[in-house]
Amino acid sequence: MNWVLPRDVVSLKVTLPPWHVAGKPFDPPILVSAIGARFPVNSDDLYLARIFLDRIGDFPVTRSKLQTEEVLEGELETGLTTELDGMFFFLFDQKAEGTLKPLQLGGWTMGQSYTFVIQIFVCRFNRGPEGDYWNQEELVGEVSTNEIAARSWLVRGSPPKFWPDCQLSQAIAGMRFTNPTRSLEEMMDLHPTRECHGDTAEGPWRTLAREP
Repeated sequence: MNWVLPRDVVSLKVTLPPWHVAGKPFDPPILVSAIGARFPVNSDDLYLARIFLDRIGDFPVTRSKLQTEEVLEGELETGLTTELDGMFFFLFDQKAEGTLKPLQLGGWTMGQSYTFVIQIFVCRFNRGPEGDYWNQEELVGEVSTNEIAARSWLVRGSPPKFWPDCQLSQAIAGMRFTNPTRSLEEMMDLHPTRECHGDTAEGPWRTLAREP
C-alpha cells in the first residue's frame, strides 16, 4: 500500500462563540478543525492540542519549559476523521474550564494584536504484559497564527462583550508546521497497530487527507 507521507502545510481554524461575556468561560466549547493535515492518526492514541499566546504586537511572550503560558488544551476526537473527508475536528471539553480562563477576551487590551501558537501532541497507547499505559506526549506539529486584533463592542444594559477583530477561524489559515512529524512508516515501526497485538479489528493507522 502506498502511504501518504506527512505534509508540512496545514489549514487550521478556531470557531469562537459569536460573542463572549468578559469573565465567563466559553460556552459553547471552542471548535477547532484542521483541514488537509497529513500526519498519521492512530485511533489507539490520544491526541492533544494546546494553544498559547506567542506575541503581543511585536514583542514575544517569554515562555519556559516549567511554565508554558498555555491558553487552552483538549482532546482531539480522532474518530471523526474518515467520515469528514480529510477534515480533522477536535472539541475542547467544557470540563476543562480552568484551562480556558487565560483566553478570556476581557483580558485582552483593546486595539492590540496577538499571535498564537497551536501545538498538536500525541500520547502513545501501549499494551504491555503488566497492563495498558500511556507514553509521554510527543509533539506532532506546530503552527503559528496570523496576528489577531482585539476590539470591543458595548451593548447598553449588558456586560461588555468582546470579539477579535478578525475571527480566529479566518486568521488561522495556510500555516506551516515548524517541525514536521516523522513519516508514517517510521511511526508504524515505532508504534505497532492493533493487528500486531493479535486484535481482530482492522489496524487503526490512517492519514487525514486524501491522496492528491
